[in-house]
Amino acid sequence: MNFKTPLILLGAAISASSFAETLTYGGSEKGSFYDGSYWGGTVPSETSDIVFDDKAKATAYELDATNGVTVNSITDNSITDRTLDNPWGKNIKINIGESTFTILEDLTLASNHNFVPFTFESGANGAGDVVIKGNIISKLASDGSTGESLFGNGNNLLKSVTVGGNIELQGSKFRFHALNVSVNGVLNFTGDSSNTQLNLCYGPASGQSISLSFGGLNGTNKEIKVGGLASAIIENSSFTMTFTNSGTSKFNGKFGYDEGGASILQNNTYNLVMNGTSTGVQYYEDTGTAYSFDNVTVKSGKLNFYSEIGKSVISLEGGTLSPATVTGEIAILKAEAINWDNGKISFDLVEDNSASDKIVLEYALSKTSFSVPGGTREIELIADPYDIAAWIDASGEDKITYTLIEYGSTDFKNGDIVFSQIDGINIDYNFGDTALTVTLSKVPEPATIAAILGACALAMAAFRRRRK
Repeated sequence: MNFKTPLILLGAAISASSFAETLTYGGSEKGSFYDGSYWGGTVPSETSDIVFDDKAKATAYELDATNGVTVNSITDNSITDRTLDNPWGKNIKINIGESTFTILEDLTLASNHNFVPFTFESGANGAGDVVIKGNIISKLASDGSTGESLFGNGNNLLKSVTVGGNIELQGSKFRFHALNVSVNGVLNFTGDSSNTQLNLCYGPASGQSISLSFGGLNGTNKEIKVGGLASAIIENSSFTMTFTNSGTSKFNGKFGYDEGGASILQNNTYNLVMNGTSTGVQYYEDTGTAYSFDNVTVKSGKLNFYSEIGKSVISLEGGTLSPATVTGEIAILKAEAINWDNGKISFDLVEDNSASDKIVLEYALSKTSFSVPGGTREIELIADPYDIAAWIDASGEDKITYTLIEYGSTDFKNGDIVFSQIDGINIDYNFGDTALTVTLSKVPEPATIAAILGACALAMAAFRRRRK
């Protein structure tokens, strides 16, 4: 009997079984991705799993990749021999020039080059692209020590770093020096702060617009650093961190400077943008007391935000803004001002009206023109309707009043916003001189309404009889 195997299935079987290859670097000080003699006789290709595995590394590696390279994966397990008379500067440099270096699967960094990084170097400022279609896994070396990695060379900025999956920051000092960083997945900052670091710009920058995009950021009590050595001045530049979440992520932490000190950061602007999907939620609890975001913009998705020092100007262009921390939905959100164009502000309520969500602005709550046709400014009050009714009954006044937003001034008037409806609850609000307040009361039961209408009818009939 003759069997015919479809060519598509045959090709898939061949690619899965025959094309994977592990190439371990031979250890030369100078090497190349275009010469098989450095890789056991095989030139690296898109089917190659590249490994650096010298556990007593005694020399620096510099590899040529200036004409563009595609490999399947890279793993760096190498460890510098720190007992050498001169154990310094023994890192790995991959020189990509102005080309694109592509990794089809994962980049795994589990090395320690003794205070120097595994790095992708550009050939000119703002040149060279690194594309990792899988994940980046950054962790401690096999001996438990802390290594370093750098996307850029500390002098020239890379043009871009693109990651198709997640960044798992489990250990090591993980540093960017690139104009554009785009991570489709989530950056999970789980490593201990004593041996794990995230740096957004480890190197000089002057008059640059630096963009970093993440599909979410997770971490608790972490510090995000900016800046490198004392000689690497960062000045007159803007840093924009954009979240494109489709799920929920939670971050608690602050900004800080690296070993160069605060003096290397001069006249820079720090921006946060929420631009997630309809299901995307990012909690960002900024605990810093020295640095914070200058501008926070919500475009889509939901940003649950808290700032310890409250010096941000918030622009609401869509999506949802809510005061919250990573450990609780109730918070007081401090900011300098809010410019409200479109979108929703959500407040979580509890019975104690002084302990519910609130926004406190140093300056103005301002209207801006709608950027979205048919846009709406909406406020959502989050609490169970039955609980609200019980709180109203317990108030002894048949109503309960909350202060939602305090401000220095406002151009809002009653009628400029809408409230999401709550079953069985009347909502009355007022823009006063210094605060937006809302008063909740119960909608009368049908029997009560009927009794009121009946009483009105009797009163009207009596009035008519008196006139006759």
